[in-house]
Amino acid sequence: MTEALWQSDLPGCRRRGGARCGTCTNMGDALLIVASDRLSAYDHVLRPGFRGKGKILNQLSNFWFGHLAAVVPNHLLATEPEDFPASLAPYREILRGRSVLARKARVVPFECVARGLLAGSGFREYERQGTVCGISLPAGLRRASRLPHPLFTPATKAETGHDENVDFETVDRALGPELAANLRDLTLKLYNHGGELAAAQNLLLADTKFEFGHALDSGELLLHRRGPHPRLLPLLGRRALGPRRRAGLLRQAVRPKLARRVGLGQGIAAPGVAGRGGEGTLDAISRPFADHRTGAGVVGW
Repeated sequence: MTEALWQSDLPGCRRRGGARCGTCTNMGDALLIVASDRLSAYDHVLRPGFRGKGKILNQLSNFWFGHLAAVVPNHLLATEPEDFPASLAPYREILRGRSVLARKARVVPFECVARGLLAGSGFREYERQGTVCGISLPAGLRRASRLPHPLFTPATKAETGHDENVDFETVDRALGPELAANLRDLTLKLYNHGGELAAAQNLLLADTKFEFGHALDSGELLLHRRGPHPRLLPLLGRRALGPRRRAGLLRQAVRPKLARRVGLGQGIAAPGVAGRGGEGTLDAISRPFADHRTGAGVVGW
């Protein structure tokens, strides 16, 4: 395996921007989105990177885009370097497995989150005050309890710092009732569709977020990820669940150790944490990719 890809600078290609863990390159009518091997948690980029992490997450995202396409169209134009513009031919081996060519879109300024199990930040809020994103829940729920029904819990898309949870009425006022309702309904439909697929492989889909945009060429609403680092849907193995046990992948595996070791709440950076135990974490991610029929394997892994 090659070393971790920290930054994808392609000579002669004009970068449009990116996120903490990847880059977008303007290719005229499309965007080249490249997932690096960087990892961020609590708004910090951690060093060193996880070798192969960008490839695994990119290919997992492509799998989900494909399976959810029956519900809503997405931004994918091409996933294989041979189908990219000829100007990218010299970089095919760098791009293979970790990049896509995507339609340009005007991004909807909210993250659309669906929650079906009590996990992560939702569980911590419930422990404190009996709510998830301000929505009251019955007493007596435990970690990984199934919610009475899946919740739509949107959040703002912050350019810097943390996204903030908002109620449905905020989305309604900002986007209008028709688009707000469409986003809510699509989010829950996508979550239920993905949850059924996960359950068939003995996995539980705890929660996930979707991002949408309107295609610049047609105005069509797309399932779209503006940032080049696709988020892995938090899949929980049934055997790992329980009131005293946590299951999660990637950032969920890093954050508890991170929070114990450094004062991230005070904005202290945490270089060096990411690489410790990274191989085991990536193995935990790549096994479901192959073992649960999400594909023939990870390209380049």
